[in-house]
Amino acid sequence: MPLLRRFSLGGLTAGVVLGAGLVSVGLIVAVGIGVDDGGRPQPVGNILTAAIAARPETAPAVCDAAAQGQQLAAVCWVGAEGDIKHAASRTSSPELCDHLDDVPPSSRFTIDTAQPWLGEVVLVQTEARPFPLALVLAAGAALLFTLLLAGWSRRLVARRVDALAVSAHRVRTAPVSALLEAEAGELQAVVIDVNAALDDLRQQRQDAATERDRATSRLRAAEGRLQAFIANAEDAILTADADGIIDSFNRSAERLFGRAADRVVGTSAGALLPRMFGADAEEAPRESKIEVGAGLETVARRVDGTEFPVECSVSLMQTGDVHRLVWIVRDMTERKLQEQNLEQIRAHLEQKVVDRIAALSRTNKQLQSEVAERRRAEQAALAAARAKSEFLANMSHELRTPLNAIIGYSELISETAEEEGITVFSKDLARIQIAAQHLLSLIRDILELSSIEAGEQAARWEDFAVSDLVEQLTSSARPRAEARGNNLNTVVGRGVGSLRSDPDKLHSILDNLLSNACKFTERGEISFRVHKVIRPDASWIQFDVEDTGIGIDPQVLPRLFETFTQADQSSTRRYEGTGLGLAIARRFADLVGAEIAVTSRLGEGSTFTLRVPVDGERQLASTSRMGDRGRG
Repeated sequence: MPLLRRFSLGGLTAGVVLGAGLVSVGLIVAVGIGVDDGGRPQPVGNILTAAIAARPETAPAVCDAAAQGQQLAAVCWVGAEGDIKHAASRTSSPELCDHLDDVPPSSRFTIDTAQPWLGEVVLVQTEARPFPLALVLAAGAALLFTLLLAGWSRRLVARRVDALAVSAHRVRTAPVSALLEAEAGELQAVVIDVNAALDDLRQQRQDAATERDRATSRLRAAEGRLQAFIANAEDAILTADADGIIDSFNRSAERLFGRAADRVVGTSAGALLPRMFGADAEEAPRESKIEVGAGLETVARRVDGTEFPVECSVSLMQTGDVHRLVWIVRDMTERKLQEQNLEQIRAHLEQKVVDRIAALSRTNKQLQSEVAERRRAEQAALAAARAKSEFLANMSHELRTPLNAIIGYSELISETAEEEGITVFSKDLARIQIAAQHLLSLIRDILELSSIEAGEQAARWEDFAVSDLVEQLTSSARPRAEARGNNLNTVVGRGVGSLRSDPDKLHSILDNLLSNACKFTERGEISFRVHKVIRPDASWIQFDVEDTGIGIDPQVLPRLFETFTQADQSSTRRYEGTGLGLAIARRFADLVGAEIAVTSRLGEGSTFTLRVPVDGERQLASTSRMGDRGRG
């Protein structure tokens, strides 16, 4: 047994020494290497790079899953510039990715050569931590201390050896299957985690591929629609690269420029649009020389060399680092012709305006001359009117004086002869009186008409009863009616009341109408009717004088109220008169705001109607204000 203990103690000492040496060597190797390069990282790295290339936005989640499921020390996503985009570790130690320069190439995996900006994935399989030199020296010191302790503590070591021997015996006698089952359980758990992570990666990759296919289909459909739109557009559309080399040319461009697309694609756009590229149109220009914008007017060139005006919209498209120029060209030949025609029309119109202005100037001068002439004529007419008025005023006195003397003397002689019983001269004296009275009435009518035309007549407004006016007129008209064998009927309606007008002028108008009715009717009926007419705007008194006399010729009616116009215009007139009575009646009616009208049938009689406003003064004032507003 002591021999066994010595042997065991010697073996233990040798083992401790050998173990310490091996630990030192391992530490030195660890300091020199830093990272274990064992294992098989190739399948895991390929799966990670495929998943990140399909969906770069899921890279952090993929790295975390790999670090947890593959029992890796760390998984690092490194950008193209060497910057760490994401670090994942089982032990929550992202600083494991701070020393990646010593990781061998077999643990580095480029994500996608077509997308170099995605970088690479680096797998760290052991937690590589450089050991400091002080730790190595401490290990050597521990080795020396162990050698000294081995000599001083044999009993303690022997006891430990016995314990180890017992433990070794138990290990040798323990069933191997239990150890294998424990290892198998751990390995199975690892396999399950790896398979789950791989399934997730495969599903994500499949989803990414499906989404990429859908996006590709949508992109191709959009490109197809765009190409169809460009091909069928009414405007000419051509595209070129940054050097101005044409790479597409639609059908409208073929028609516009007279060139086939296969002969134009690959050539410089300067051959079609020379002025947009400077003097040397055949040289491929840079886009910096081209004006970009809409509504640019320039000149295009066809295949036969002819040039024509066009309007261009030029835009610059950028896709990544690729620049493209797009021209939308529209022929302006027709519009330019229209503009020229419009310019010619405008010039022609301007010339016509100038000619018209000149003609108007000449006409204006002529009108001014005519106006001056008319003013002179008007002044002469006014002078003549004044002379006529003065003449008539003088003649009125000169004519009335002898006529009054003739009438007076004839009446005196007639009375004297009647008193003395002399009847031989009675008829002659009566004729003298009638002729003098007729001549005096004629002079009175002419003077009244003259004063009206000269503006010397004005209405004298006052309130009076209608019945009084009717009574006066009936009293004076009845003897004349009976002298011709006529029956005069007067009818006055209820509520006629009073008038505010000029009683003298109304008396003159109505007396003239009754006188004409008596004169042109023989052994007939004469009706004098008066009634009130109420309207929304005003109230009127209407006077109707109706007879059953000779009537009026329809051809005479339109000018009956003109001066010197008579109802009986036959060459053998049986009725005396000057034709001034109705003309004066019309003018007097205008002065008081009244209306006069006539209806007649030849051989059956006539009806004259006079409508007089109840308040003629107010009616005329209102009409005058309305006329002033209309002229304003």
